[in-house]
Amino acid sequence: MSASASPHAVAWFRAPARPALEATGGGGAVRFRRVAGAVCLPLLFIDVIIGTLLVPLEDSASAAQTLAFAAASPVAMTILAWMELIGAALYIAGLLTVVGAIRGRGAWPATVLGVLGVPFGLGMAVLSVGHFAALGLVSSGISRGDAAAALDAFHAVAGPLPILFMLTPLVYLFLALAAWRGGLVPPAALGLGILFAAMTAVPGPQWLQMAAYAVGLVLTAWTAWALAAG
Repeated sequence: MSASASPHAVAWFRAPARPALEATGGGGAVRFRRVAGAVCLPLLFIDVIIGTLLVPLEDSASAAQTLAFAAASPVAMTILAWMELIGAALYIAGLLTVVGAIRGRGAWPATVLGVLGVPFGLGMAVLSVGHFAALGLVSSGISRGDAAAALDAFHAVAGPLPILFMLTPLVYLFLALAAWRGGLVPPAALGLGILFAAMTAVPGPQWLQMAAYAVGLVLTAWTAWALAAG
């Protein structure tokens, strides 16, 4: 690489000097709120990675498969349900921190991020409730067939959760876009958002899923660091 090209290459990894963030007037309380919300961004992926490694139950598992797992491993199912619920809280807290902080050129992608992201977080919470319901059905003593019918009915009433999870690639693509346009992160972080979206756009083997989570962890940690330092 020539010497004249080096500054251009470095610029891809250097954030703008003055990110377009909300003014931090209000003292320590406002800064604490921003830092706490920023930390939630990577904590979600840590939560998801640990949950995936500890509990090998797919989000797309049928009612019968979910009930069988709950009966065989009630402790693991309880851990999974709580981690999903905590993950939903972490996700929404981190998301709203980004949406509320970014101003200027990043405002419109941040707005889209909020519109797409909040339903996804609610979907995570509903998935958690479904797993708690499975635990209750298993321990209630009713027949497995009736329990499966009840869980299927719960899913039908709760709505098409898979559609909400299809928002995942778009959510983190817009997170990267908003953070880049808002001056939080350099263009290289936008590349991570595109990579994450590509890796999660279609179902794949677990190693690809874990690789996507690792990319998401790097992206959100980068964004969180910039938010906390801003």
